Amino acid sequence: MGGLIVAETIERFARDEEGRLNYDGALPLCGAVAGGDANWCGGFDLRTVYQYYCRNLPRANEMQYPLYFGLAPNNTLTPQDVAGRVNECTGVLQRPATRTAQQVRNLANILGVAKIPESFLIIDMEFVTFGLQEVTLVRTNGLSPVTNVGVKYRGSDDDDALNDGVFRAGFTGRRLSG
Repeated sequence: MGGLIVAETIERFARDEEGRLNYDGALPLCGAVAGGDANWCGGFDLRTVYQYYCRNLPRANEMQYPLYFGLAPNNTLTPQDVAGRVNECTGVLQRPATRTAQQVRNLANILGVAKIPESFLIIDMEFVTFGLQEVTLVRTNGLSPVTNVGVKYRGSDDDDALNDGVFRAGFTGRRLSG
C-alpha cells in the first residue's frame, strides 16, 4: 500500500499555508493504479479462489462467514496465522522439493488463476483478508463492497469445477470509488 500512502500524502499536503508546492514530484510505488474497485475485487478473486482450494480460512469447524468479510467479526487470527494457513495449504514457505503433491497442485491452481508470482501470495492474502475485514465490517457495516458475479476464472487445472464451486458475492454496499 506504499503507493496509496504516497498518493494520499501528495494530495493532502501538496501545498503549504502560503499555497507553495511542498514537493517537486513523487514516485508512488506499489500503487492501486487499477482503481479501488478493481483492486479490491481482484483481491477478492484471490480470496475466493484460495478458499475454494484450501478451505482453511475459515476451516470447516470454525465460524462460517461470507468471504467478503475477509475474516469473521471478532476473529483473533494474526497475519502470522494467515501465513501459516496459506503455507499449510500451498507449501509456499517451504522448499519446492518438500511440498506435498496436494500443496503443489493447490499452489499452481491459485497462482495460475490469480496471475501473481509465488512471492506475492502470502502478502496479498494477508492484505485482502485483513483489508476486507476492515472495509466490510467498519466502513460498509457488513455490506459487500466487492463482487465476483459474472467472473469466469481461468488458469486452473479444472476451470469448470472452480467456476461452479467458488464462493460468489455481489455488491450489497456502496462502491469503494467512483
